[in-house]
Amino acid sequence: MSTVEENQRFVTRLGASLMATIAPSPTVDQTLAEVGEKYGVRGQSAVLPRGAITIDRAAGSVVFEKKPREYRLDQTEAVLDLVGRAGAGEVTAGQGLARLDEIDAMRPSVGAAGRFLGIVLIIVGLCLNQNPGLHELIVAAALSVVTAAVSTSLSHWGSLSLFSSTFVAFVATLPVAVLTSAGYLHVPAQVIVPLLALFTQGAALTIAILEISMGAMQTGVNRLIGSILQLFLLAFGIIVAVSIAPTPHPTLTGADAELPIGIRFAGVLLYAIGACLAFCAPRAAFGWLFLVIVVSWAVQAGLAEVVPNGYAPSFVGALVGVAVAELVHRYLSGPAALVSLNQIFRILAPGGLTLLGVTSATTHGSIGGTADIGHLVFTFIAVALGMAAGHVLTDLRTA
Repeated sequence: MSTVEENQRFVTRLGASLMATIAPSPTVDQTLAEVGEKYGVRGQSAVLPRGAITIDRAAGSVVFEKKPREYRLDQTEAVLDLVGRAGAGEVTAGQGLARLDEIDAMRPSVGAAGRFLGIVLIIVGLCLNQNPGLHELIVAAALSVVTAAVSTSLSHWGSLSLFSSTFVAFVATLPVAVLTSAGYLHVPAQVIVPLLALFTQGAALTIAILEISMGAMQTGVNRLIGSILQLFLLAFGIIVAVSIAPTPHPTLTGADAELPIGIRFAGVLLYAIGACLAFCAPRAAFGWLFLVIVVSWAVQAGLAEVVPNGYAPSFVGALVGVAVAELVHRYLSGPAALVSLNQIFRILAPGGLTLLGVTSATTHGSIGGTADIGHLVFTFIAVALGMAAGHVLTDLRTA
């Protein structure tokens, strides 16, 4: 392979790998242009839903590279580090291609048992963050094993992975519906939301809104449709489970035992630890991710005490979270801001809340109770817009 062809292939593959980090496509386009100029790739480049393409008219060559499967946090950090080195001209195209091969084949930095434990901690943490009753917490912790087992085994599902979210939704919702009908659970949403949050694509939905607002319609609409489809697959599992469960009991038993004050903060701490384990965050990033998550949540929770509706606190919490993530990376040698996006979104507006709204509309609130669909949708939009504002203010392109 000639140097020109190798350079073009490296630039194209770097763009495809960036798409696997859920980076907004306009950001990837800009990176392709900058790195391409550094490596003498003169022509046009574009990001597609399935990968990246470069066209070098002078050489008469077209290169397309398929996007890998979505990267873990350790892989994301490695790709973004390579982008920085390539932008500085510190690696040859051959070295860059070899490094991308290593990243694609990289074994998880956290073992299967650690990732399993991380998912359990995420679910328990998200449940605690809702200030649940004792019964809700016990059931969420028990059923977290099902979600963790499926999440850590998805690579073995093959083509059946399409149905994994529906399977988890059904298996998790059926016992919740039965326990609710028996009067054991008072607020089933506090169990359902944490259990299914991992299977929603909240960050992808946010990036889709960012891309559409920035004019990247092809990739934005593709992400949006895929994310919405995932929500309805989850909703279908819930609907089937509810349809075969006993009719809810007209009266509930006595009030559930209340948990100690401050339990929400303990939930945030467990969530942060779980996120680092489950998604294989680089060890050096643990402390910084912890800081970003806690700051985002604290801003949202603090403003919620002053502002009655949740929209403004969610917006400001997302904005501050993204800004802090970028500043930590830029001035304190913390992880790239992209590493934090999913974690910020999940603590501020779990994708399960959007799912809950979709399902509540179909089941007439049998699981969601009195969930206000409009409130859930606008809370999600508030978080997405807050992250977009943080993106604009701090320019995530340099991440």
